[in-house]
Amino acid sequence: MDPIEYGHYAERLERGGPKYNGVNLHHLCSDTSDAIWRVNGAFRDVLFEALIIGPNIGVEEIDPRTLPRFHEHLKDMEKLQWLLANATQQLDQVIYIARHVTENITESIVADETYSWKTALVRDFKAYREMQLLWETKDRMEDLLGLRHNLTVIESALEILFEEQRNVIYK
Repeated sequence: MDPIEYGHYAERLERGGPKYNGVNLHHLCSDTSDAIWRVNGAFRDVLFEALIIGPNIGVEEIDPRTLPRFHEHLKDMEKLQWLLANATQQLDQVIYIARHVTENITESIVADETYSWKTALVRDFKAYREMQLLWETKDRMEDLLGLRHNLTVIESALEILFEEQRNVIYK
């Protein structure tokens, strides 16, 4: 999805996002987006701004005065793990709702329109707009699933790195 198209889609969601079981899809997506940005920030803090102990550093080469700094980075890494799990969980909720709400609303609107041809003309505009937004959300499922896959890959790759760091610190 190009940035302009995404901007228009986000604007329409802000004006009155569809709801599913009382959950505003726009707010849920915004919260998930914020969670992913927090993961991004924590990732930068740990990998780019913090000193990471490499596996090639021998334990005898570590100056005891630097150990408190390493423990602080371990806390940062654990925070990143928690943020990743939280973002993945929120993204799963978005994917679940996007899948189910589009199926439910499509079925209910098709059922309503079979009663009378007038239903399509007199249908509440807001409900129609919500239906369009939900269809567009379903069209974005590939993007959501791709993002979910990326988070999972990062989470599993970082788990190996975290384990190495813990082993070096605790030796």
